[in-house]
Amino acid sequence: MEQLREILDNFMVLEGLDGSGTTTQAGLLADRCKRERIPYHVTSEPTTGPVGTLIRRFLRGEEPVHPDTMTLLFAADRSEHLNAPEVGIRARCELGELVISDRYLFSSLAYQTIACDSDFVQAANSHFPFPRRLVYVDVPVEECVRRLAQRTHREIYELVDFQARVQERYEEILATYADCGMEIIRVDGTVSAGEIAEMVWKMVAGRPIRGV
Repeated sequence: MEQLREILDNFMVLEGLDGSGTTTQAGLLADRCKRERIPYHVTSEPTTGPVGTLIRRFLRGEEPVHPDTMTLLFAADRSEHLNAPEVGIRARCELGELVISDRYLFSSLAYQTIACDSDFVQAANSHFPFPRRLVYVDVPVEECVRRLAQRTHREIYELVDFQARVQERYEEILATYADCGMEIIRVDGTVSAGEIAEMVWKMVAGRPIRGV
């Protein structure tokens, strides 16, 4: 296990393969927080900022980019996402908002390490804090690929062989950080979106978002 790093209170991340439903679950959790009058902010990576917008162009395959460059772009986007004054993740968490992010550094560790040297990717992300909670939406590769086939626009990572390797990386990540102080929650992503949302809420409700 790597050296323990900062755990950021009030910060929660959803991770999973492409097609696992993390975006849907982030939205459903945000809706529930709104109904329960819990202050929240829902966000995602890549962000909608200048670097994140550039990343999305590359993900759509509009032009080629070296894998190392992609790793550094994700890290740059993440740095601004985390540290932007007043609107960044850290600032919002310190104000007491529950920040719900659809993907974070774990996506880089799972995806970028396939085409890049693992130590390079780890180093690029070593200074980012962990969220208080990580929710992994567990869906078989075949099911994710079936869902992705229904999309109009595809991205460069949405291939079955690639996703199978990403799944292996995620399993390694969950094992590596199991005892780092971050709460890891694995949910069955093969049931309905509503059922998943209830599972996530039951695991979150009643637990303080400032510490565990």
